[in-house]
Amino acid sequence: MRKESFGHCFIVLCSWMACSLLFSSFSSEKVTEEMPIRRYYQMTDSLRRGWHSWDTRSMFTQLYLPEAFSVKVSLEDEEGREAADLRPGNLRRDAAEVHPGDHTHDNAYSEVDARWHGISVKLRSTATDDRLIMLLTPQPGNGDTGRIRIRPEYCWPYANTITERDRLTIDGVSHFMFSRCDNHARMEGGIVATGLQFHDGYYSCKATQPILVFTGDSLGMDEAERILNDRKQQFEEECARYGKNKELYRAIQSVLGWDTVYDPGEDIVVSPVNRNWNVRWAMVPNFGGFVLFDWDTYFASLMCSCFSRELAYSNAVEVTLSVDKCGFVPKSRSDHSNLTKDCSQPPVGSMAVWNIYRRFGEKWFLELLYPRLLTWNRWWPQARQTDGLLCWGSNPVRQRFGERRTGSTNHAVLESGLDNSTMYDEVKINKETWQLDYQDVGLTSLYVMDCDYLAMIARELGLKKDARELERRADFFRQNIQRFWCEEDGMFYNRNVETGEFSRHTSATNFYVLLAKAAKPEQARRIVEEHLRNEKEFWGEWVIPMTPKTEPGYRDQSYWRGRIWGPTNFLVYLGLRNYPDASVRKELVEKSARLLLKGWQENGYIFENWNAITGEGFAPSNSDCFYHWGALLGYMSLMEEE
Repeated sequence: MRKESFGHCFIVLCSWMACSLLFSSFSSEKVTEEMPIRRYYQMTDSLRRGWHSWDTRSMFTQLYLPEAFSVKVSLEDEEGREAADLRPGNLRRDAAEVHPGDHTHDNAYSEVDARWHGISVKLRSTATDDRLIMLLTPQPGNGDTGRIRIRPEYCWPYANTITERDRLTIDGVSHFMFSRCDNHARMEGGIVATGLQFHDGYYSCKATQPILVFTGDSLGMDEAERILNDRKQQFEEECARYGKNKELYRAIQSVLGWDTVYDPGEDIVVSPVNRNWNVRWAMVPNFGGFVLFDWDTYFASLMCSCFSRELAYSNAVEVTLSVDKCGFVPKSRSDHSNLTKDCSQPPVGSMAVWNIYRRFGEKWFLELLYPRLLTWNRWWPQARQTDGLLCWGSNPVRQRFGERRTGSTNHAVLESGLDNSTMYDEVKINKETWQLDYQDVGLTSLYVMDCDYLAMIARELGLKKDARELERRADFFRQNIQRFWCEEDGMFYNRNVETGEFSRHTSATNFYVLLAKAAKPEQARRIVEEHLRNEKEFWGEWVIPMTPKTEPGYRDQSYWRGRIWGPTNFLVYLGLRNYPDASVRKELVEKSARLLLKGWQENGYIFENWNAITGEGFAPSNSDCFYHWGALLGYMSLMEEE
């Protein structure tokens, strides 16, 4: 009897295991095919192919992936000194002046100018798959002493080789060859130039001569010029589809085209704020490096959605994946897995993700990011809530690299993204809660917006229980925002945690209550008419200053003290879409677009911020000259036409 039972059980067990294996194999195959992260990696694998301008160190470098072949262009003066790191706003001593121009997201066309020590040159490039064309044209006034260097080489220390083909010259073309170490990838190219000389590892010729560099089939100057003109015309036609906003669309795609880079350490394609920030934050500068700031990158993903699904997804996903290591989206992520684990930044992720989804309609994108965005959303009230309202903060954790002053007032302010705002001049961190002693109307309003968008995502995915949780949380904080209201002044003010007293230090963030739909109709009318459109406070020719004109800090015009910023204008704009009087919204859109085009059309710059008194953007100590979120000033115009 015991043997029969054992035999019976053994047969049942074997049958169960066989069935389990059978069904699990079908099930796992289906899950694998539909797994969102797999879809994402398949998409980005196709993105990392071909020629691109993705070496963060210089806009005059073309990089071929995945082999890391590259063509690097640099300038040489009469004393033999070299300018190789050609990027705008480079603050290194004796850096070249660089002015970016058009750049399509797919590298089908780009143009950029550089000036240094009497040498002035324009580079026009086009690339499709393995085919690269780079045409360097000297500008008027170049002397005979300057030279241009061309380096066909591997971009990073990989075991690949480049040979000169034994100085083979055919029909005026000097040939070279890229070769991967295992010989599975080879690519031929050539250089056309008068008086071309070969040195140890590079070619050069006088800066008075045009230079053509190409890969693939041989071609001459005239044919290269024709192809480049065709590609430029194609981009012109693409921009023309946006009618009166064509120059804004051109500026948005170009700044993101130039700011997009590839990081070899983490094997990702992303659009950091700026190449100089990448190099500054790099753990290993010879590899270029990158840095992704939280809200900056979500804004980049949103703007990229105008022209590239792949870049929109890549930016949104890479910044959100950091939740897996921190439990929230950290203030920054840089190369070698360096994360700021003490603080986050404004919660704009679900807003960006939802709007990207509306454009492309792919649910796997939501399925991949929603659980992480929900984790981040739940983190805020757990880590940053005091008495039903939210405060910025910084947890006392040990950083792996870089910034060490965690758990400090300074780092808590950095979480706001408003680094030196006058709002926080008199604020201190509470060493028990690790929050500022300052309940913040801007943060609380942004958080309500985050709950609202995340609830829409949950319902789109059929997660009704999650949606109800998020809607309840949104309503709780939305009602509590009324505690920021000052009837006497007709304004929503930040509050002191201990005393409940209002702080009358204001900024554009005080208008974020419109994002949260938390203001009653009369309250909304008063904050807009009595404060936002008040020319003694926030309104004028150039808007919106981050410090009102009534405060002494306005005259500083120093970074977040008084200057105008793309992200804050954009968030106020989104809030005004909930306001019944469309005239103020349209006026903000027009003023913002005019401010953006002022710098773009004059010198090819998209500034980090602008002087609210003069409308000028260039200020090396206060504003980077080529920073992608400045383009949000133009993105509002595109949204108005949707």
